[in-house]
Amino acid sequence: MSKNRPGRGVLRNGRSANGPPFVRLLYFVMDSAAFRSLKAGPRALLVEIIRRYNGGNNGKIGLGVREAASTLNMKDKDSANGYFKALEERGLIRAKSRGGFNMKDPSSRRASEWALTWERVGDQPPSKDFLQWRPDEKCGPEKPSARSGNSGQAGR
Repeated sequence: MSKNRPGRGVLRNGRSANGPPFVRLLYFVMDSAAFRSLKAGPRALLVEIIRRYNGGNNGKIGLGVREAASTLNMKDKDSANGYFKALEERGLIRAKSRGGFNMKDPSSRRASEWALTWERVGDQPPSKDFLQWRPDEKCGPEKPSARSGNSGQAGR
């Protein structure tokens, strides 16, 4: 089959010109240790970030903590902030610019802008930082205990 060409139902950025929008979450991302270690909340936030990605705005995907909390039907922004930190620690997203909220100057209010690390940012290739992430005591899943009978044995 030939390459997709503009004018045949495919836009220049490779996205389909036909059909409804969708969220694309690739298997190699979902199969990574970084993604697998996430709880449901950070996974839901990642889907919201991907939803805002249009194929050409990586590194400029705007989403602030307050809006994320509202979108995820959360009562407090602190949990949403923790979800952003979990995604960043695992290398799934990277902040390109940090948002701010200054009550004295409404013009200085702006949301953080994010990049998905498995997608290109401009001419830069994807960093795929999440592929190097390994669980630890700080943010990873619990390690098997000595009672589990697995200690010292190789995995399957």
